[in-house]
Amino acid sequence: MKFLWRRLRRNNDQAELSQGSASSSGRVTSKHQALLLLSLPLILIYCFIYILGYLRGLEYSYIDFLFNLRLTTVGVRRIDPRLKLAAIDDKSIEEIGAVPWPRGVYAQLMEELDRLGVDLMVFDVIFSEPNQVRPQEDIRLAQVTKRFRNKVIHAFFEDQTPDEKGLLTVQVRLPYPALLNTGAKTGFVDNSKIEGNRTYTSLDRDGTVRRAYLAKQTVTGDYALALGAQAFAVLKGISIEKFVANFPHEISLNYPGIIKRLTQSGKIFVKEPYADFSIRDIIKRRLSPEKQRELKGAIVFVASTATGYYDHYPTPYYPNSPGVAMHMYALDNLLQNNFVRVWPRILSLLLTVFLGLLLAFSLERYSGILNAGLLIIVILTLFGTSAYLFIYHSIVFDILVPGICGFLVVMTTAIYRFAVEEKKKQSLRSTFSQYL
Repeated sequence: MKFLWRRLRRNNDQAELSQGSASSSGRVTSKHQALLLLSLPLILIYCFIYILGYLRGLEYSYIDFLFNLRLTTVGVRRIDPRLKLAAIDDKSIEEIGAVPWPRGVYAQLMEELDRLGVDLMVFDVIFSEPNQVRPQEDIRLAQVTKRFRNKVIHAFFEDQTPDEKGLLTVQVRLPYPALLNTGAKTGFVDNSKIEGNRTYTSLDRDGTVRRAYLAKQTVTGDYALALGAQAFAVLKGISIEKFVANFPHEISLNYPGIIKRLTQSGKIFVKEPYADFSIRDIIKRRLSPEKQRELKGAIVFVASTATGYYDHYPTPYYPNSPGVAMHMYALDNLLQNNFVRVWPRILSLLLTVFLGLLLAFSLERYSGILNAGLLIIVILTLFGTSAYLFIYHSIVFDILVPGICGFLVVMTTAIYRFAVEEKKKQSLRSTFSQYL
């Protein structure tokens, strides 16, 4: 029996040697079939799917994971301490009345903010139509704005209305003429832009806001800046033309994180990290001396956070962040020059190909255990590098897409090798039984 078994193994080895000599004359051996017939097509198909954008959801998930990893490990990132919010909150609505408020309220707010020493007032409130019922309110708001025109920014947006044929009618909703003629700066608040015959949005495919437009051409052909970018231009004393020429037109927002607290009723209270002040307390002069000192030299955004009276968007941290936060963080990213830099997709594609081929060649030469160890070491190294780059340098180095490709190569080739080895064993058993 032992003699027959040794003879069978010797015959099998001779067969493999003959296959090796055949490969030297140009034919493919079974040793390399896994690489040529499985790994290479798998890598190419995977890269093709990646190029078409079908793996974009994986990229979004990984970016959100990095944001939450940073929040867990190092906490909320520090933002510019000058950023404040004058909020149209529920308490203000209870005392002043339902919105829209008379525009004289905003004029009074500007006077109080100037008295407290605010450096810049940025309104995320639309004053596009003249008030036919209370024209004196419009006059007062325009007069106060003209007095503080160098430290006031008003908002506008492009209204896109599709007709029955799907054609868009675009109209720029600027502040009403008397307010526009005060000389105060304006900034757009919409998250879309039109280039040629196409409309683009800063919202990702899953609806989350990870990017922000800073500059765009309006339907009139003139360049305009977003609310946060316009505030940055005013603070730095630069024109729109200079901003367009020297700064990015679009950035990936570097969100600082959110503050979560447990209330006495057991609910989780979520708050953005900037300080907010109720407009009611400002115009009624109810702020404590400490709060008044906080507003000296501040950059105050005016927007609504009242229930049902504000626009909200999902972010990597929270599904209902107020829209004004995007403008505030865009300004913060510009002031600190720390907006997120995303690893170019072409480099992710090259890394995917390299990692897949590396593992495929390794699987042809070493055992499955060694290759599993190699895959774990490579993935952990890439993940550690990716986490470090994002936490300390705000650079997104996506390793999820290449990592999944490497895992698929290892699993597919391992299954193939198992099937081939099992087939060889069955063939050997069959030959052995014939000898018996």
